[in-house]
Amino acid sequence: MKYKYHIGLLFTVLLTSCYPDISRKTEEISLHHQVILGENELLLNKVKDISWVNDSVLVILDTNNERLFHVVDVRHRTVWGEYGKSGQGPDEFLFLSSLHSDKDGNLVLYDANRRESFIGEGYDGGEGMSFLSLFKSDSLFHIELLPVNGGFVASGRYDAHRFYFLDKYGRVFYPFGEYPYRDEEERKVSGFVRSEIYQGRLASDKRGNRFVQATLRAKILSFYKLNKNGNWECVTENKDCFPDYKYDLPALPLSSPVGYLDVCADDRQVYALYSGRNYEEAFDRAFCGSVVEVYDWKGVLLKKYLLDIDVQAIDLSRDGNGLYAIAYTPDPALVMFCF
Repeated sequence: MKYKYHIGLLFTVLLTSCYPDISRKTEEISLHHQVILGENELLLNKVKDISWVNDSVLVILDTNNERLFHVVDVRHRTVWGEYGKSGQGPDEFLFLSSLHSDKDGNLVLYDANRRESFIGEGYDGGEGMSFLSLFKSDSLFHIELLPVNGGFVASGRYDAHRFYFLDKYGRVFYPFGEYPYRDEEERKVSGFVRSEIYQGRLASDKRGNRFVQATLRAKILSFYKLNKNGNWECVTENKDCFPDYKYDLPALPLSSPVGYLDVCADDRQVYALYSGRNYEEAFDRAFCGSVVEVYDWKGVLLKKYLLDIDVQAIDLSRDGNGLYAIAYTPDPALVMFCF
């Protein structure tokens, strides 16, 4: 069984301090899965992400497979095709670190090793899938590229800032945001070190005027919006767990809990898949979760969905009535949870 994040990625020490909110009781709702495509129809290995291109077509990024992209029609429960592979030639990639679709349904990919962004075309079951280069980034090390109103929000290994706002050609509008910090001592730690610790997954609303980052190595959710001046500003930051790490020796103990594994959103709510497990006790299951926390865009926790099976990558159905996910039964399968 393969997982989105492997232990080699976790090279930062964290001795976690958590501050649970006991001020009010949160509604918990149990959800049961139904298999859309099982192991016999969909051969998956290590799924990195999933993303919609229209109301029924979902693209699955599998970074440890002969073909990287699996295009499936969930309405008819069929696999349309498998495209892309590892390499340096046409339609080949070295390390795809980001997969999103823009408001027009175009797939936007980012290859962190090539420092190049691509747009995917032709995933309609016809001639096949092709990838066109959007832009390259020579000076900044991006990891994730999120399509938003007016361009892209980029996160990555940056020293002075947490995010960059890019235009559609990859040119920098401006940097913004500060990495979380527990106290003034941590605030003085190198941005490159803190960028390692506080990386996470990004998601936006449908209009691209708001986005959220869900941190992998801590239980931190950060909510941003475009203000009336066209600048990104932090609305709120839920900091339930702070990593307490040795600044001079970044390495992660196996007993440190994993935070958020994935996040998705629509115009009303944010859905964050939480682990809370550690590798010492759960091994690879630390990189799967069965709790989805639901927030409004002000950062208020509304409810929790308790899933009946471990999942890894999630995305909201286009009609907002359920979640699609990659589950392990024990082999990877595409499943759905109806609200």
